Amino acid sequence: MIAALVMLAAAVVVKILTMELLASYNRRYTRLQDQLDAVRSDLSSEMKKQAAVERQWKSVENRRHRLHVRIDHRHEEVDVFEFDDSCRAAHFDLLTSHLVER
Repeated sequence: MIAALVMLAAAVVVKILTMELLASYNRRYTRLQDQLDAVRSDLSSEMKKQAAVERQWKSVENRRHRLHVRIDHRHEEVDVFEFDDSCRAAHFDLLTSHLVER
């Protein structure tokens, strides 16, 4: 009978230890889950910030490209105007050279 009581006491102690061990693991799991959620939240926030920076960078690059295109168009217009002026000057020189020769 004493052996049965000792075995029963041992079973109760093992049960209590098992319950405490499970509770400890649950607390640790919950703490790690909270840390994981915090890290995921921080990562999501940083990814959103990076995406915003990339969008802003693309926008700046786009504006820079459009500005260079407009500048190139203006240079082409200026070249056309200069060519037109040089053509007019050459034509005028040609006309005046014929008048001077006559």
